[in-house]
Amino acid sequence: MKIFVLGGGGSVGRAFAKIASKELGEVVLVDLRKSDSDEYRSISADCLNPAEIGQLILSEQPDVIINAINMATIFSRVPAEGNKRSILFHLGLYDTLSKMGKRVSYLQVGTLGTGGLGFNVPFTHGEAQDDLPLFHKAALSGVTTSMLVLLSRSLPNCQVSEIKPGLSIFNTDVTSANFEGCSLVLLDGGENGHYTYDELALLTSFMGFTTPERNAREMMMVLAGEI
Repeated sequence: MKIFVLGGGGSVGRAFAKIASKELGEVVLVDLRKSDSDEYRSISADCLNPAEIGQLILSEQPDVIINAINMATIFSRVPAEGNKRSILFHLGLYDTLSKMGKRVSYLQVGTLGTGGLGFNVPFTHGEAQDDLPLFHKAALSGVTTSMLVLLSRSLPNCQVSEIKPGLSIFNTDVTSANFEGCSLVLLDGGENGHYTYDELALLTSFMGFTTPERNAREMMMVLAGEI
């Protein structure tokens, strides 16, 4: 079995690849930058370019396609353009999967867009709250899910699924850094950067969290039809 991991350079993609390579078969990491890992074959490609990724998929004929790219975050940076890009991406995906000569499993790792915070958002991603950065991200998240529903109804010979964590994703790696003469112990918060103990305690008093490894295990369960 050949497994494509789009966004294979990210924390969720890497965690899934580690499990899938042992339990499913050949793992191919696809990302803008080739991985320097010797464990997996790596391909450099723009995974959000429908024509480029479509040609690659048709050429390689993977059995499983994992999309571990946080598309809602990327597309929400310019919301109006992002909606169009999301729709075009999924239309391109439909065209590609409909041309595959075999059954394919496509699993997308989604997001709620606010890390489960809800409407009373005390944090943003560093932008002015008046710009509604998290709500644009949540809106793009909804567009993604709607498009996947359409794909699943339009491609009866393909398994189309989504995992949508309602929690923030923190890596379990603990690291250290020097700041103004102080040595800080930090936890890797993925796309949101690193957190001190007190910062993490404050954040998790508002919302829950999960890990890439837990997401990866649940992705395996979805592919196996267990959930």
